[in-house]
Amino acid sequence: MFRASLTLLLCLYITHSNAAALNRLPTQLNEIRQQYQIGALAWALVEADTTVQQGGLGFYSLTKQRPVTAHSVFRVGSLTKLITGLSLHQLAGQGLVELNAPLRQYLPDIPLHNPTAIPVTLNMLLEHSAGLQDLTRVEFDYPQPLSLGEAFKVAPQARQVQWPPGLHHSYSNAGAGYAGRVLEQVTGQPWDRWVADNLLTPLHMSDSGTEYSDLLQQQLVTGYDTDRTTPIPYWHTLFRPFGALNTSAADFSQLLKLLINRGQYEGQLLLSSKQIQRMEQPQSTHAARLGHDYGYGAGIYRWYRNGKLLLGHGGDGDGYLAHFAYNPDSQRGMFVVINAYHYRALQALRAPLEKWVTAPLPAPDIDVLPLTTEQLAPLVGRWQAVTSRFTGRKHQPATLTTRVQNGQLSYIEEGRSTALLAVSERRFRTAEDGGATHLFFVDKGEMYWQSDLGNYRRQP
Repeated sequence: MFRASLTLLLCLYITHSNAAALNRLPTQLNEIRQQYQIGALAWALVEADTTVQQGGLGFYSLTKQRPVTAHSVFRVGSLTKLITGLSLHQLAGQGLVELNAPLRQYLPDIPLHNPTAIPVTLNMLLEHSAGLQDLTRVEFDYPQPLSLGEAFKVAPQARQVQWPPGLHHSYSNAGAGYAGRVLEQVTGQPWDRWVADNLLTPLHMSDSGTEYSDLLQQQLVTGYDTDRTTPIPYWHTLFRPFGALNTSAADFSQLLKLLINRGQYEGQLLLSSKQIQRMEQPQSTHAARLGHDYGYGAGIYRWYRNGKLLLGHGGDGDGYLAHFAYNPDSQRGMFVVINAYHYRALQALRAPLEKWVTAPLPAPDIDVLPLTTEQLAPLVGRWQAVTSRFTGRKHQPATLTTRVQNGQLSYIEEGRSTALLAVSERRFRTAEDGGATHLFFVDKGEMYWQSDLGNYRRQP
């Protein structure tokens, strides 16, 4: 009797604590907004098939003192890649595309120079493993909207495979452009219209769209640069499937419900549970073929907060930053967007929201596999980066060094040492991770190391 009463009291305490934390969130978010002097933000929290909280803080612009709400429209940049991934998987479910088929099967004449014998597939393009670098400056800054067919004519010489397709993940916005063009080819419809009819409308995302208009400009919360005072003009993303989505917190919560409920929305099956699972982890990389499930799927990637798994994506909309995260086991998800290019502010806002998402999950309990110095020896040495997102621009350390310290493998970055804990002989994690996030493998006689740090090859 005493034990049952104690259990009931504990459940009531946890329920009360969760409710209190939820009630404190708007105040907490507003304090962070004011601390970083962010003009406007919006957020949404979803549990199962219910939006449990949503709202907006601040005003539409420094001069337009109209209060922001959960229905205010922001640009969310690369969160659009979730839409593109969902679209291609819908088409695959209808038998209109084969995701492992070569791109050339659908677009034989599109610019793509591939000197390797390995064909680029749709899965590779969705998962950023096609061997492509990102867009050129001319493409990023293109000043007017174009159809996808016209967009590929802007810098066709830049569409070159730089390393073997499927070997490495390296982020490239071009992949979503190819995927969107395939959609147009097999459906006979413009990408924007197909997305509106087959995703935005069924999900009741009435605030959302992917095309520019004068009406949209009037409805849009103004986006600002890092200084939070310089407005940034509307960014006409050259390939709209990588970053054109304009949406609200209320609307994006519907996408979270679709993911959390494994492809179902209000009793309608838009995708199968298996398709959602496929989107949540890489399929096309060498690492995936080795059983390593950490990395980038089709518009969804993985990371850990306090050792607990989160799935989602971030977005930069030129004047806006956004992020969404969810966990299928907790059945919770979050979305947040701000109207300033200020990553520290977004990081601070994400923390309490992601903590709420992972709160029901148990603390990870992962054994550290003891490895001998002899077992670790092949992983010790100097490592050279073998991929780069942009030509001539550094986005990862050019070199890293690994060594054995206190019986564990560790790497040195900018003079700082980070221990890698063994999950297996070739898969490792940091102390903050709840699963393997670093993979070492041999391909064609070369030792590679892949992680969120980048892609590296061991030097002799």
